[in-house]
Amino acid sequence: MKIAFQLMLTAVNFDKSPQTVKHLKITIPENFNYEGLFDDVFEKYTTQAHLETIRTTNMGTLFELKYNVVLRGKSVPKDFIDELRTRNGNLNIVIGDFTDKEML
Repeated sequence: MKIAFQLMLTAVNFDKSPQTVKHLKITIPENFNYEGLFDDVFEKYTTQAHLETIRTTNMGTLFELKYNVVLRGKSVPKDFIDELRTRNGNLNIVIGDFTDKEML
């Protein structure tokens, strides 16, 4: 009976915390090469990061990068935001819940 209970808990991922999926929007200057620009930061703070869209803003002088990220913890670490801000020249960064699309 004990083994059956342990197998059931394993099957439903009882011991694993739920993944925290977020939308992340980062603005960068147009002269930055966005390919791999944040890879080391994502590796440190996320288990997964996927670039969804790239668009130009501010009459083409800025790029807006939208990612889906899975954070390692349940909340957004301040250090994560600080490292992104350092990398993007302190331009806008928006991070929100996966279901909160209107904020992006």
